[in-house]
Amino acid sequence: MKPWNIEICDVTLRDGEQTPGVSFSCEEKVGIARRLDTIGIEVIEAGFPAVSQNEKQCVRPLRTSGLTPASAGCPGREPDVATAIDCGVDMVSIFIPTSELHVRLKFKKTREQVLEDALGIIDFATDHGVQVRFAAEDASRTDLPFLKEVYRRASDHRAVLLSFADTVGCLIPTEMHRIITELVASADKPLCAHCHNDMGCAVANTITAAEAGAFQLHTTVNGIGERAGNASLEEVLVALRMKGA
Repeated sequence: MKPWNIEICDVTLRDGEQTPGVSFSCEEKVGIARRLDTIGIEVIEAGFPAVSQNEKQCVRPLRTSGLTPASAGCPGREPDVATAIDCGVDMVSIFIPTSELHVRLKFKKTREQVLEDALGIIDFATDHGVQVRFAAEDASRTDLPFLKEVYRRASDHRAVLLSFADTVGCLIPTEMHRIITELVASADKPLCAHCHNDMGCAVANTITAAEAGAFQLHTTVNGIGERAGNASLEEVLVALRMKGA
């Protein structure tokens, strides 16, 4: 078997903190980041610096402590990106809903209007010297022709990574393999897989995405995260060690 070309982006400090009852102090965030760095995690998503002044104060030390490159989540607004840039992060994850359902309920705009807004935010970030991972939120319920167009245009606007989010955890591995294979064949930038565990398939879907050609795999420690959680870091690493890369 040809070794898979993958890296891990651990999102415990952002997505994991959306677990009910979980709230990390700044000291806890730094401690978790140090342990992730020690075991060789390539990218650590530090949090949502735009959420509060306290969160911003927690994200900045992660960038200045000499640890693994840090990214920050930005839910598609220019001020959020500006706040993340002020923290000195290496990359911002700009995520925008792409499914008809999410766009209609969250923005009350057309998908094309939401995409144009997102491209402007990508330009803003790259013009300010940070790399962009463009994440299609609810990608698993987005029709593939539109999703391919979204990724193509994000790439044209200098996004360096394109993220596929199974936001509501609705896919099973056979579906994941088919979709990721098709997206990898059409995209000109590396693809990321971000899986939730609502149907108990987050780890299986993540490993399947790697086998289908996804590059960056998103995990959380112990699989914590909103609702049923995310792909478990330790389970993904063991599966990669035993069966994959």
